[in-house]
Amino acid sequence: MNKILILAPDLKALGGVARHYAGLKDFLSEQLYVKFLTTGTRRNISGKYFFLSDYVKLIFAIIISNPRYFLINPSLQNKAIRRDSIFLKAIYRLKRKKSKVIVFFHGWDLNYEKKIEANLTLLTSYYKADKVIVLNSYFRDKLRGWGFQNPIHISSTKIEENLLDYFDYNKRVFDSKKILFLSRLEKNKGVYIAVETFNILRTKFNDLELHIVGNGSEYTNLQRLIKQQKQQNIYLHGGLKGKELADAYINSDVYLFPSFHGEGMPTTVLEAMAFGLPIISYNNIGISDILEDNKTGFIINTLFPEDYANKILELFSNPNLRKKCSNFNFIKAKRFYASNVAKDLVNIIVKENESDYC
Repeated sequence: MNKILILAPDLKALGGVARHYAGLKDFLSEQLYVKFLTTGTRRNISGKYFFLSDYVKLIFAIIISNPRYFLINPSLQNKAIRRDSIFLKAIYRLKRKKSKVIVFFHGWDLNYEKKIEANLTLLTSYYKADKVIVLNSYFRDKLRGWGFQNPIHISSTKIEENLLDYFDYNKRVFDSKKILFLSRLEKNKGVYIAVETFNILRTKFNDLELHIVGNGSEYTNLQRLIKQQKQQNIYLHGGLKGKELADAYINSDVYLFPSFHGEGMPTTVLEAMAFGLPIISYNNIGISDILEDNKTGFIINTLFPEDYANKILELFSNPNLRKKCSNFNFIKAKRFYASNVAKDLVNIIVKENESDYC
């Protein structure tokens, strides 16, 4: 069985890359001999010391484990690009001749993108990778424009299938008007747009509810805002896991995602699809690779709350459209189940003799 060394954050961490591999590791291990090497900040080590520790561990792992494949997982942002470029140099220098290096870009900082375009030498180490994986066509097209010649594949984030153990689609009903916002509570994730959208709609529906799930820097400010506005039907739940998270999806009618953060492929959008929720989303990076206007719900090209409110009103006023979007999403989401994503990822990793342009 081919051995792969995956450089990733601690799988117990809360970040997107950690969650991604925590959900995939068992499925990957069925097809590859997987070894994870933890990189990034840890509680008991900080600054240059954790980097030095990671670097030394990598050197030993290359020499002792002698893996067939290396999978490194940066985000396109300053700290990660610079750190992982040093790791890549060590891998290129010490790996055996037939070993392959794969770079998987996850997050994407739009401001750092501009710095890259002004100075492509920041990516020098990445051009040498045997293949690259990204989360959407926008990332792929950018890398091609920057001169990446080796194969570039589009993969995806995943839905943890055990989350669906609590859900029976045949029992899905839309007999209420509950809007779900589930994300990190940050301004650029659109949480205040969600609140303003609710305020527009609440005069039309007495039973309208907005459920906000997640943690983040705006949690306390949201608490204060809800109290100041004397909102009776906005519920701030904090972070949820397991059955409580599943229940948040099950008990909702519409998933609202007005994020203008540089999204790759948001896991929460895929989860909402799997639970049969119609989705109303800002037309963010990568969103058009997942969602289809008038099929999965609606894609909005502005950040005006009025536009989101109008589309939610359209869904609430048209039960057949709601059911149609729900069924479409439930079926489409199966391709994003963790077992399927892991299988596709392994196929990308081990595939040989492929065209330069994928």
